[in-house]
Amino acid sequence: MTVRFAPANRTDAEHDLPEAAVECPVRDAVMRCEIPAGALDLRMKARGYVAEYRWNASLPPGQRLDLGVMKLRIGAAVTGRVRIAERGTKLAAMVRLVPRTEQMASQTAARTAQRSLTAEVNDRGFFHLDGVPPGMYTVVAEQKGFVAARSSVKVLENIESELIQPITLERPHRTDFAVSPPFDADNHPWRVTLLDLGAFAPRDGRTTRTNYISPGLYRVSGISSGRYQVSVENGAGQAFHAEAIEIDGSPSVIPISLSIIPVSGRVLLGKEPLSASIWFGGRRQAVSLQIDSDENGRFQGVLPHAGRWRVDVASESPRVERTLNDVEVRKREGSSASVEIALPATTLRVIVIDEASVPVENALVEAKGLDSSAQFVTDISGTLEAHGLPVGVITLYAVGRGTLASDDVTATLSADRTETVELHLREAVTINGVVNAAGSAVAGATVFVWPASQNAPTIKPSTTLPDGSFKTKVAPSTTAINIVVLSPGFALHAERVDVSASRQVRAELTQRGGTITIDSTPDRPPIVMRNGVPVFYPLLVQWSRLHGQRQAASTLVLQDMEPGVYSVCAAPNKNCSGGVLAALGSLSLRVAD
Repeated sequence: MTVRFAPANRTDAEHDLPEAAVECPVRDAVMRCEIPAGALDLRMKARGYVAEYRWNASLPPGQRLDLGVMKLRIGAAVTGRVRIAERGTKLAAMVRLVPRTEQMASQTAARTAQRSLTAEVNDRGFFHLDGVPPGMYTVVAEQKGFVAARSSVKVLENIESELIQPITLERPHRTDFAVSPPFDADNHPWRVTLLDLGAFAPRDGRTTRTNYISPGLYRVSGISSGRYQVSVENGAGQAFHAEAIEIDGSPSVIPISLSIIPVSGRVLLGKEPLSASIWFGGRRQAVSLQIDSDENGRFQGVLPHAGRWRVDVASESPRVERTLNDVEVRKREGSSASVEIALPATTLRVIVIDEASVPVENALVEAKGLDSSAQFVTDISGTLEAHGLPVGVITLYAVGRGTLASDDVTATLSADRTETVELHLREAVTINGVVNAAGSAVAGATVFVWPASQNAPTIKPSTTLPDGSFKTKVAPSTTAINIVVLSPGFALHAERVDVSASRQVRAELTQRGGTITIDSTPDRPPIVMRNGVPVFYPLLVQWSRLHGQRQAASTLVLQDMEPGVYSVCAAPNKNCSGGVLAALGSLSLRVAD
């Protein structure tokens, strides 16, 4: 039995006083050992059992302290301390332990999170929760008049997990933003919002709208210290500017200086003008500015800067859905800019039918090229026509009527030519799976499954039920699948599985993951693979964030990665490096020049 002792009646300021521990032998169910005399806080811990505590235990010099009967319980526990930043305030906090699955996806995960455990914080700032299932948790400390503070903890089976640093409660903060110029191009006030970028922000975002104080001055109150994205919208509600900021506990005024550059241009489909909607920055990005072109393809508006932009173009007639990742907006003499957006005069005609050759109305067809993808819906005749897709090879895939799907079909597009493709829908293959760890079901895990033959799939994630099961559908001719499982508290799992006649798969998770550091160029996400299975970069960024990491411009730190052979490439099979990650080990990978 290990006995840890520290002086009793410590104040918040004394939390860092040194502690000591001794090993106490147990014979015939009786523990005896010598410790210093005085008023002590004691912690008794036997390996594989929940710790026992005695507060303000008095041990006079030369005498014996009888701790009574201790009934040891098998299980895992979480312990830690809470402190208040300001002196002189009484500590009366509560602590909640919430499974991190709630931040990964879905209603099922949210139901799993309802199993949160609670504990009171004693007057020394200490809390203790036992009977905790293995996994990754958010520790939430709350007290009236203070902003809830959070930390994270990984719980292993039958082991006590202790927070190294105390959780600090702070009063709500106030921050002002001074936006210049104070009005947009139409002389309307800006709208300023904050998006929480912290490690404990919910997956769908936590947005706070500022209050308008005076021209160009905006104020937000009631927030905590941390990292945020401040967004500035114009009077029409379009996202004009976004940047990451740090907010600390001191009242401050953060300046935001904007440029308003008039821009004009035209959109062409081949040699013909195109009436379309254009989103500079992308349709659903942090900065997204919509400008519409007229029947002559002409448009004008304002942008925050010239240079290179991602641009989305959409038109109903002719049907156009296209993303361009590198459109140059050229600055002209003076303060204006111009741009020409030219799409190739390609035409793709797709006919979708079922096994009885009956047209499938409202089938969703996805067309994927090397650098972008677009989705279209068939009409009552099971047909669609898409224009302006890139010249070259594209991959087509369709789903319809809830349970039907096609296999991947490739087509080659050329300018000034119509390419006709017929997609045949069949009953999709249903995959039934189970996610386990050490023989127990893992509930609330996020599961991504796609055919191993697809290099750039669109995946709808599944979430495991309380019994660890999940169900998903894949293309009819699928013979092997890739599966990636994300469940905080366990290592990220990725493997390739052959699809048997039973359509049953089983994923076994481990808590003996390692750490991978990936260095790459910031302008293009690398391709990361484990044992030949791609793990898509946005998932890795999310995984890193769930573990409290902040992504630098070119470095990504990934904790809890399953042991195996990893590689990172700048492009498919180009500029690659690789290595082996051992259990509880570390691996550094760099995209080769």
